[in-house]
Amino acid sequence: MPESFPPSQETTPSTEGWKTLVTGESGLFFGVIALIVLLHAMNALLMSTVLPSAVADIGGVAYMGWATSIFMIASVTAAAGAGRLKLDIGGRNALLVGALIFLIGCLLCAFAPSMWVLILGRFFQGFGGGLMAALSYALIGNLFPETLWPRIFATLSGVWGVAALAGPFIGGMTTALGSWRLAFFIISFMASLMLIAIYWRFPSLKADEKKTDTSATHAYPLLRLCLIALSILLVSIASTQDQPFSIALFGLSGIAAFIIMKIIDARAPNPLLPTNAFTTNSVVGLGLWIALLLSMANDPFALFGPLFLQTIHGLTPLQAGYMVAIEAMSWTLVAVLVASLPDRYQPGLIIAGALVMTVGLLGASRFLPDGPLFMIVPVAILLGGGIGGCWAFLIQRVMSFAKSGEEDIAASAVATTQMIGIAFGAVIAGLGANMAGLAQGITLEATRNAAFWVPVIFVPVTLGAGVAAYRLTQRERVETALISKASHSSNISNSTNISHSTNIEV
Repeated sequence: MPESFPPSQETTPSTEGWKTLVTGESGLFFGVIALIVLLHAMNALLMSTVLPSAVADIGGVAYMGWATSIFMIASVTAAAGAGRLKLDIGGRNALLVGALIFLIGCLLCAFAPSMWVLILGRFFQGFGGGLMAALSYALIGNLFPETLWPRIFATLSGVWGVAALAGPFIGGMTTALGSWRLAFFIISFMASLMLIAIYWRFPSLKADEKKTDTSATHAYPLLRLCLIALSILLVSIASTQDQPFSIALFGLSGIAAFIIMKIIDARAPNPLLPTNAFTTNSVVGLGLWIALLLSMANDPFALFGPLFLQTIHGLTPLQAGYMVAIEAMSWTLVAVLVASLPDRYQPGLIIAGALVMTVGLLGASRFLPDGPLFMIVPVAILLGGGIGGCWAFLIQRVMSFAKSGEEDIAASAVATTQMIGIAFGAVIAGLGANMAGLAQGITLEATRNAAFWVPVIFVPVTLGAGVAAYRLTQRERVETALISKASHSSNISNSTNISHSTNIEV
């Protein structure tokens, strides 16, 4: 746990405010981190508008889905290894590796002569972007005081909101100009600027590496990363099946692959996840559970909202897209509004976030199938505002309560968990939609059934996150008391030793 964290004290916005974050050297570092997150988010979102034109140009319609799934698999795999890579080669060097891989992927997509080359480029983009996104969380603890963390996480949430608008806009604009490749050239140019900024202005970050005996350099955990990739792949395949046996076989196999990875990781000298990851008796474990569940539940409206709004309510693709973007913008706005609140409000906001999302999901199941259309706006605000109001404080606790020597791993684990949650949420939403009738064709009746059931099946997920959030607030008090007690005992011991030494000298 960082020495700078004072669990029993409230943050003081007057001493560490927004001005501190956006000016001077801190402003430069934060600007680069925000650009990293923006590029990765935009790149994940623009593909939906670019892909149809790309297929018309280079073919490969049968493999369209792989352009997205391979990106997500690569992102999760790279994010899982980010904390370990940072410890092995340093934060700046790891960022440079990720930026270079990302740039190569952008150029491969821009010049792709076939769908297979485009898919390869998407793999490089996902790997480099996932690596950089996870490193961004890890580097925040090295570059900024903890009093600024809520503001940083809130602003990064805002970056995702900007990407929700800018990604599809860039893809749609370049497609309208007659060149889907131009979107990747634009991203390549921005990635080049980012690479230069990291190389010339970022600190070496050698002194900040808190290496202990447990973080010494070991062989790269290739097997565990492959198991994570296999887990996501198997679960993704499960979502494409139409027989219950096949769904269960691939789905359970994917879950088993992740459990095996966790068992191996817990015994490894160079773990990818914190040793108390996904336990229910620690702040870190409970925090990761909440991050996983909320990330899963944040998926259905973004994935299926455009289809429901277009098919049932007759909106155009652009209108439906920006209706769904209200959710992302609500996340951004609420995150920024609550970022400066004192510590005493934060536990309540973490619990409230899951409950507000539950209300939003119930509202979506009521108003998406039958309307009225204007009620979708408050539903989107509840879904986005719920997670936006608690996300920054949740991440802060995972990082702050990490065991000594596991700070970087815990930080990158947040990004890994978020990506895994998004992938699993997409699978569950897809299964729900198919079981509601969309597998047999997009008819009005099937779409209305799916519009009810897809949000409903995530209600237990957010309720589970609410229970975990309550347990986290209780566990936080226990661990804070233990830390304070240990610190007090250490101070007494040090005072006794000093007094003893003085007596000897006398």
